[in-house]
Amino acid sequence: AARWKETFWTGLEKAMDQLKEPVVTVWHLQRVLSKKRDPVSHVCFLDVVVKPGAKSLTQLFWSSLCDVIGQHFSHAYKTHAFLRDTLTEGYPHALKLFKGLFDSLQSETAIKGVQCAVLTGDWENLQGRLKLYEDTYVKASEQRCLDAVASLFSSGRSLPSTEAVRKVFLARVEQELYDVTPSYAGSVRISIVEGISKAVSNFAERCEYYIATGSEARQVQSSANNAQLRNFSLSSLLQDLHESLLSLPVPQDSVEFLGPAMEKVYNMAGDCLTPLVRVMMERLELCLLQVHGEGYHTDEKDTTLPSKYVVDFSELLRHFRAEFLQPARLGMAHRSKGSSAIPGLGVALARKMASRCLVFFVRHASMAKPVTEGGKLRLTRDMAELELCVSQNLFPVEQLGPPYRALRALRPLLFLELAAISESPLLQELPLHVVLHHLIARATMDLQMPFERMNLMPAQYSLWLDEHDEMDAWKGVKACLDAYAKKTTSAGASSFDPVYPIILALGAKLEKQVTNAQRGA
Repeated sequence: AARWKETFWTGLEKAMDQLKEPVVTVWHLQRVLSKKRDPVSHVCFLDVVVKPGAKSLTQLFWSSLCDVIGQHFSHAYKTHAFLRDTLTEGYPHALKLFKGLFDSLQSETAIKGVQCAVLTGDWENLQGRLKLYEDTYVKASEQRCLDAVASLFSSGRSLPSTEAVRKVFLARVEQELYDVTPSYAGSVRISIVEGISKAVSNFAERCEYYIATGSEARQVQSSANNAQLRNFSLSSLLQDLHESLLSLPVPQDSVEFLGPAMEKVYNMAGDCLTPLVRVMMERLELCLLQVHGEGYHTDEKDTTLPSKYVVDFSELLRHFRAEFLQPARLGMAHRSKGSSAIPGLGVALARKMASRCLVFFVRHASMAKPVTEGGKLRLTRDMAELELCVSQNLFPVEQLGPPYRALRALRPLLFLELAAISESPLLQELPLHVVLHHLIARATMDLQMPFERMNLMPAQYSLWLDEHDEMDAWKGVKACLDAYAKKTTSAGASSFDPVYPIILALGAKLEKQVTNAQRGA
């Protein structure tokens, strides 16, 4: 069979020269006819053969030639199994031979002022005559990729190794892409990439069955158990696949067809870890919520030592890093063979955790009430300890952007004179609700925090803030101001707390901004 295939391809290569000769001959005939005229009527000979405005002589001949090629190849596909299988298996080579014929015709008939024997659109006509073989080749390519995936999961019990995925699946994908790399194979290449995309999706779907989702996958008390370690391994495998796919030499015209499958792989790698990350964040938030009971209202505690809740937070985060974050490669730069527009999953999740810790702390620290001068020093000390702990165990906080700037801005805000707050540039770095909460914390105890008036626990109020915008938060604060004003007026007081007009002014400014934005929309 191998000898017959070799003979066939040799014959097909020789046939290209035989096909080129008549096309060039017709082209020369067209040139001669275009120059000759009848001596009596002066009619151009070419206008007698081909009516003006109709297809040129070479175009008519090329169209007829493509029809003949299509008929013979279609007949071979339907009646000769050997020819069908050989041309299907070697379709990229057959396409290369015909493209060589086309390019040769263009090259040899490229004379200034004279139309080439074949035009750019004529290539599509020729390629279309091989559509039966292209479709079969594309289906076979897709099946080869799916078979490679199936072989990796043939045991049904254990996950394939990263090395096995590279040798079996990725090597198969690379070969399929290599065979259709040339620019003239654009249409078939897109179809091949779509088949690869289906295989990648199939890989992700098979991996989904291995994800542990029970309570054992969410425990954070002790070391990582077998279910969690399996999830870590699965996430790592999917991340490796995603990054390897990113490094493939996929031409720009085909990248979008692989994108959805790659996104599926990336998201599934995250699905292996996000339930555990969510539980860890819940535990860390519980520690930070203790800021409300720390007692910043007294000057009796040592200002050089961090508060107990910060110590607990640090110990818990170090435990998470040693037992879960490092084994799951969270917070570590995932190795990559090439540049990626999508950050490494481990880095992305660690960054998200770090940002949430800072946002959560700033939010609740601003609601600590009351706070003495000594309490401010202790709170500043706690901020520094928290910043250091998050940087060492999760993610460099200086790279977090707004959450880090908010933490940094809260420190000087604690010591800022009340009259200077309204015009302070610090307000640009802090969410408005944080500033409003801080101002209420400076006020008399008669001015309640929004969570107190809403009969919510601080944790519940924090969830409420997560789901509402600054305007909703301001409405909650405004309700507290109105209740305070009514109570103060009823008591016969002659003046309000100094923070009252400042909060009102900040709220009015927000309302004006929202109104202007709505008008602009």
